[in-house]
Amino acid sequence: MLEERNPFICGAPVPPSHFVGRKRELKAIFDQLASPASRSISVVGANRIGKTSLLQYIASNHVAETCGLNHNRCVILYLDCQSLGSSPTGRFWHRTFELLMHEECDDELKKRAGRIRETPTITHSHVEQFLRWLKKQGQRLILALDEFEWMLGADIDDEVTMTREFLPNMRALLSRHGRELSLITATARLLEEECRSIEFKGSPFYDLLNPPVNLRPFVKARLGNS
Repeated sequence: MLEERNPFICGAPVPPSHFVGRKRELKAIFDQLASPASRSISVVGANRIGKTSLLQYIASNHVAETCGLNHNRCVILYLDCQSLGSSPTGRFWHRTFELLMHEECDDELKKRAGRIRETPTITHSHVEQFLRWLKKQGQRLILALDEFEWMLGADIDDEVTMTREFLPNMRALLSRHGRELSLITATARLLEEECRSIEFKGSPFYDLLNPPVNLRPFVKARLGNS
């Protein structure tokens, strides 16, 4: 039976309670996240194609469990990178741990997140220690990062420098702690294109998030199973 409801709301994302379609895209995403390698993945699509709706749906309660991830062992956070303002790399981890403090998750996890959140400068080591603790608890963190373009540099020299440090550090975290940390990034263009102006000394960050999931417009005849 075809779904007759229009899945789009003008000027706002579709709330998770009314989300429809995207079954193949959801399967592709969760196949990667729930695989033994627990890979990260990128979502690519034009503006107003539904990236925000998709990521907010993935991060909503119990969706992960219906798609093969243990809800009690997995915390999925939605973060709009654009909301981090003009210095996103400097605010990224503070915002992440702030969100963790308010999640429906283990009290000890929230306490640890709160202590890290209060640290004036959250370093790579702080995040690594937290991920090692997560591993001991048998838990994992998945970050659904909307408008990820905002993490890829700006016209300010200091921010470009921070981006060139942030991405390799993030790659290192994903490589070493893939079982505890995964990303779902959403961008308008392929990550490779978005990172074109960034000079990577080693392997580029985006290699860990390929192949991408491409979002395309809905077709009414296929909406019920798209």
